[in-house]
This record gives sequence, C-alpha cells and structure tokens, in this order.
Amino acid sequence: MKANRIVVLAIAVLALIAVTSSRALPQTFTTIDYPGATHTRLFSINPEGTMVGIYVIGTMFHGILVTPDGINTIDFPGSAVTAALSINPAGDAVGWYAYTLTMNRGFLLQRGAFHEIDFPGAKTTMPFGIGATGDIVGAYQDPGNHFHGFLLRHGDFMTIDVPGAAETQVNCITPQGNILGNYRTSDGVFHMFLLSEDVFTTIDVPGAVSTGGFTIGVGINPNGEIVGQYRDTTGVTHGFLLNADGYTTIDYPGAATTVATGINPRGDIVGRYRDSAGKDHAFLLVR
Repeated sequence: MKANRIVVLAIAVLALIAVTSSRALPQTFTTIDYPGATHTRLFSINPEGTMVGIYVIGTMFHGILVTPDGINTIDFPGSAVTAALSINPAGDAVGWYAYTLTMNRGFLLQRGAFHEIDFPGAKTTMPFGIGATGDIVGAYQDPGNHFHGFLLRHGDFMTIDVPGAAETQVNCITPQGNILGNYRTSDGVFHMFLLSEDVFTTIDVPGAVSTGGFTIGVGINPNGEIVGQYRDTTGVTHGFLLNADGYTTIDYPGAATTVATGINPRGDIVGRYRDSAGKDHAFLLVR
C-alpha cells in the first residue's frame, strides 16, 4: 500500500483538558504471557476481544494475535522483527517490521496478506492504529530525524503535527474521526493529545510529571473513553482511564509499573505491567 500524494494538516488551535478527579478502578486482571518470552505486551483490542501485541525473546520480538483459541505469531515475511500494534473490528491489523533494527517499515495485514506502508521520503514509517473504516495512523521519521504523525486515508498521506511540539506521534482513530496521540515539547516532556473537529486538546493527568510517551501505545474507543500512562513525581508509571467521570488510575496489584494501551467499545482494557524482576507481562482488564 503506497500513496503518492501528501496532504499536510496544520491546525493551530490548542485546548487543554483539566479534570482534577482521580479514582481507583474496580480491577479484575487476567495476565497473558507468550510461552518462554522475556516480555509480552498488548497494544490493542477490538470489539470481538481479539488482541494484538508483541513478545520479546532476548533482543528480538515478534507480533502476536491473541484470541480465545490461543496466541498466534505475526511475522512479516523475511523480517528480523515485527510489531503488531492495532486491530480493527474487521480483523485488519497494522504495525511495523524491520529487516535490520534501525529501518522500520509499516504493514497492513488484511485477510491473511501483508501490504507495505511507507510514507514518501521518510526514513522510517510506523503505523500505530487502524480505524473501523480502514483509516491508518502512525508516525514517520523525516530525513532530519524528527518524528511527525500521519493519517493514511484512501491512499493519501496527511501529516499531523501538534502546534509547537518538537515531535508528534499518532496512535488511534475512532469511527467519528477523532485522533489520539502523543507529543513531546522542546523541554523533553511528553503529553497526550486529542484531535477532534480540527481542534487539538492536550491531555495531562493532573500532578503528573509526564503523560504518554513516544513508542508508547495509548487508546480511545468510539465512546470517547481514553487510556494511557503517566509518571508521578516519585518516578512511578501508572496506567489511567479518562472518561466522563474524570481520571481513574489503573495499577496492576504489586507491579512496579503499569501501562494501559488499548480499550474497546465494551470498555475492556489491555496493557502491560512490569514485575519486580523487570519482566513485562500483558494484561486484560474486563470492567
């Protein structure tokens, strides 16, 4: 899948979400580990409960597809590494792969066939999300090594940059066209953002040192519920849910860190947690 036209989306409106409430979420977690893996991480869950992510063994990693029948590996043919990052209601999945560890290229896996996704002129292309209508979002690295978000719709790429940001990454798109992502400011601090009806809205958990992060999955469902991560003033990373009730912290019991990366229309949440030995485990949280 390659397109020749590039449309630049430059919106100069920036708003701020400032909800000060924080609650604990009733939490029933299910841990999901790929057998023998050093780390297992999930990034996305669709309405049917199918999930995608990666498992890591040593320095190499592979994509995974998780269903009630088990865990299947997703590997782009001939690649050294593959990351599966998003799956939509039709079962189409996107992610990135690399023949070496320094040159990432995007892919769409649709009805069992792989299709390449390359932003024209980019050094690397990393699709992070695919919507119900087939829109694909992600990030690309320009020749100057700066990252920009993108939207791929009907074969056309559109660049998405948060006004004033040093770098931008787009992670998700809803059926309504709302876009969720992360950006970094010149001071090195990470923030999340929502782009809706041509307005950028910054998402910062109150009191957090940073919210979101690059190459870190975040999620939004059609109901507007958002999940992500934040780092507190002691350096601990927590997951969070943001909905009409405000911010709710998500912590896996006893974990050193927790990250929430995806949420489906039912409100089921996927993510990962790190244990005291430094091993990452994927989780499913059914609310």
